[in-house]
Amino acid sequence: MNWEIEKRHRQCDKCSCIFVTGDVCHTAFDYSDDEEAGARQDLCDKCWSEVKSGNQNQGQKKIYWQGIVRIKPPEEKPEVIKKNSAEDMLRNMVHSNDPAKINVSYILGLMLERKKVFIVIDNIVEKETGRKLIVYENSKSGENFIITDPGITPDKVGEVQKHVIELLDGSADNEPAAQNAEKEF
Repeated sequence: MNWEIEKRHRQCDKCSCIFVTGDVCHTAFDYSDDEEAGARQDLCDKCWSEVKSGNQNQGQKKIYWQGIVRIKPPEEKPEVIKKNSAEDMLRNMVHSNDPAKINVSYILGLMLERKKVFIVIDNIVEKETGRKLIVYENSKSGENFIITDPGITPDKVGEVQKHVIELLDGSADNEPAAQNAEKEF
């Protein structure tokens, strides 16, 4: 018979002390032939000594093993563009209605679309002005954003992207440099 055994518990099942790296963890797995699932019990040294001296088998079938606890710190994967900060920056730019920030808003919208945070709902062309608008929806919250497509030429996209990354990293001066860079495009 095969069993799928759950992973080691984070704390002792008897006294609830939390296991840390270097602790010895004693594991007892109780099973019987007629059951598909067994019961795992993880114990610290002290509780294992008490259980072992009490000899609480009482006819149950048990498997025992011990191991040294090794807890790896969670690996943080660096994200080039932080989704929330890009979305927050876009939200601030959209609410400010500053025409000098149209290019940055457009690139932020594209970045969030590429990350699948935003979904394109519609592309609109205003009849009177010919201005192109992109209607985005946040895939999780359902919030909508309308971004103007400034018609950035392919040779200028790299410069605007670089500027957006500088803004997200906080290495660019947000106001004067951003406005000057936007006026160039």
